[in-house]
Amino acid sequence: NRYHEFLYYSIMMAEKNNFNQAYYDCYYLLTVKTKPNNLAMYYLLKAFEKGNEDAVDEIEELFPNKKDIPASCSYLCK
Repeated sequence: NRYHEFLYYSIMMAEKNNFNQAYYDCYYLLTVKTKPNNLAMYYLLKAFEKGNEDAVDEIEELFPNKKDIPASCSYLCK
C-alpha cells in the first residue's frame, strides 16, 4: 500500500534526518483518515518547532494564543 510506504519513509526521514517537511508529512498522513491523535500532534509540533511553514499555519489555527502552544514532547509522553 502506497500510503503505508510513504508514511514509513516520512517517519524515517523525520527521525533519522531531522527533516522538517517529513515531520509535517507524518502529521498529514496520520490525519488523512482520522482525527489527530497524540502521535500526529507530536509530528505537527515537531514540524512547527523546526520551522515548517505548513505546520506554522496549522498550529496558528489550533492554538490562536501562542502561549498555549505545547512542546512536541508533551504529546509523545502521553
